[in-house]
Amino acid sequence: MADNSKKTLSKDEKKRIRKRIEEINKIYNEPSTQNAIPYTDMTRDGICLVPKKYFGSSEKLNFYSVTLKFGDINYQLASDDDQANIFQAYCEMLNYFDDNMWLQLTFENRQGDNDEIIKKIESPEQKNISNKISREYSDIIISKITEGNNGKELVKFLTYGVFAKNIKDARLKLSAFSAEIISMFKKAKVIATQLTGEERLAVLYRALNPHRINHFLFDWDYMQKIGSNTKDYIAPSSMRFNKNNFELGDCHGSVMSVDLIASELKDRILYDFLDEDQLFCINIHIKPFDILAGQKVIERTLLNVKTMKADKLQKQANQGLYGGDIPGGLQEKIDKLEELLKGLKSKDEKLFQITLTIRSYAKTKKEMKAQCDLLRRICQKNSNILIPCDYQQEDGLCASLPLGVTKILNILPLHTTSLAAFMPFTSRELFHIDSPRAVYYGINPLTRKIILACKTYLRNPNSLILGTPGAGKSFLVKLEIVAVFFRTGDDIFINDPEGEYSDLVSALGGQVIKLSATSKNFLNPMDIVFDKELIAEEDPVPDKINFLLSLMELIVGGGGLSAPERSLIDRAAKKIYENFLYNSPSLEKMPILEDLWKELERYEAPAERLTTSLEMYVYGSQKYFNNKSNVLCYKGRGWKSPKNKAVIPFVA
Repeated sequence: MADNSKKTLSKDEKKRIRKRIEEINKIYNEPSTQNAIPYTDMTRDGICLVPKKYFGSSEKLNFYSVTLKFGDINYQLASDDDQANIFQAYCEMLNYFDDNMWLQLTFENRQGDNDEIIKKIESPEQKNISNKISREYSDIIISKITEGNNGKELVKFLTYGVFAKNIKDARLKLSAFSAEIISMFKKAKVIATQLTGEERLAVLYRALNPHRINHFLFDWDYMQKIGSNTKDYIAPSSMRFNKNNFELGDCHGSVMSVDLIASELKDRILYDFLDEDQLFCINIHIKPFDILAGQKVIERTLLNVKTMKADKLQKQANQGLYGGDIPGGLQEKIDKLEELLKGLKSKDEKLFQITLTIRSYAKTKKEMKAQCDLLRRICQKNSNILIPCDYQQEDGLCASLPLGVTKILNILPLHTTSLAAFMPFTSRELFHIDSPRAVYYGINPLTRKIILACKTYLRNPNSLILGTPGAGKSFLVKLEIVAVFFRTGDDIFINDPEGEYSDLVSALGGQVIKLSATSKNFLNPMDIVFDKELIAEEDPVPDKINFLLSLMELIVGGGGLSAPERSLIDRAAKKIYENFLYNSPSLEKMPILEDLWKELERYEAPAERLTTSLEMYVYGSQKYFNNKSNVLCYKGRGWKSPKNKAVIPFVA
């Protein structure tokens, strides 16, 4: 739910609202644009009252609807078993709706605000180092945003409503139902929230003003103060409806319906439309049947088709034609109806009556024509037919708004499994744009949006990068290093056996520490914390002894350490650190491997294998390890470089 805390409009925002209301209240030859929007009232908690005329003259109760906004999950990338589980959960949710409700699924491509995204992810200027790298990193991210689909926003809504005597009864019914639906989404790990009145108005504003760059401005108290209504805030400046298109201000649009004639529907049918970089909006209006009523409808339809078949066969027999093909595809219709009836009777299936429409927006008539041709090709690809809504463009526009009503009559019967083929899930986005610690990790191959993630938000903040040679593993790591450096205050440590990160570290003002048998930089494996405050919190000796045991396992090799040898190392190390910690400890007095070797030598024969193996690292060719650390100094609660730089690579 949105934050319902009190908001106060500024003088400039109030001025913009008054100017907008004056603009849409001008006298046109056409009817008022507010009157064309198909609802009567919108409450603060998001319940919308729709006129009775949209449901036939026989309906006596009022219709009230609410809208849920729901997110995405990783469906396309899931395993077959996981996809089957998600599909089953979605079918169960569809079956939950009863025959007293009307549903509407809305999938809308919006024009995103690239400038706002770019403003949030641009790296701040650096004072201590050259700003050139920071600028280059920002340019890379900006170019990926421009190339990808981050300028496009796909939003998904589920709108449903009930008939009730008044708003009080409707609120009771809808609140209980919404809680159950949100719980079903949650079980499928989908985030769903019910929209407030202001949020629903913002959705309608974006749908009716697709190319406006101004953000939606609204305030309930200010609306009452100036005597306006909610439609004044969302209506376009003008509307004009033609045979097969319409105009909203300076925007051109068209609404078409889809006839599903394919024998089998694919679960990517929705995203064949929504993957396009166009302002398409798909709406599926759904009317559930009661289980028994649905069976009766199919049985009645099947009886009519069989009667038509019998009449055709009788006519052929009267003409002396026997064994001929049945014209009109009647047998195919019979097979489909029998299969559908079998599913309704023997499986967990319900019958739904659906109307599928597609709304398209463009800036010019030429672009609109090109978009309509594209939609036809996509429909043909999926063996379906795109039907122009001639002389029904106003009804089509109203049906494309997430209010739960439609007067378009291209009705198709589908059972639960076929309806669930319009799978609303593809891939969850990692786009933590509001986090100042978010880092760029590439592009989602399914949605073509950039991956901007803050690892601390994720269940597992660790990562492992795998790929073929030349695939860009090192480049990705370097890009992450740059991002972490500019966007966080974290220390960065790099273990770099190949030495390929040294130039980057130097460019970022870090310190390159070369560790080898011939280098002058030393790390003492016997280093230990000796700060009294830290020792009071946690004794560092046991952890250090565990490390020394692991180190000696590597040095001794073979079958590893025996139990007596492990006990000797433990005893010797404890004595060394006790002498160090309780006799004015300092960096100059820090123990080294030679101290451990001397202490073990005192045990003679039992420690002979240990001292012999360790001798090479104390006095032999690998005595590099027998030195006090000269590249790090202990400060506070962590190791810092002498120059207090953020980036410290270890080059082996």
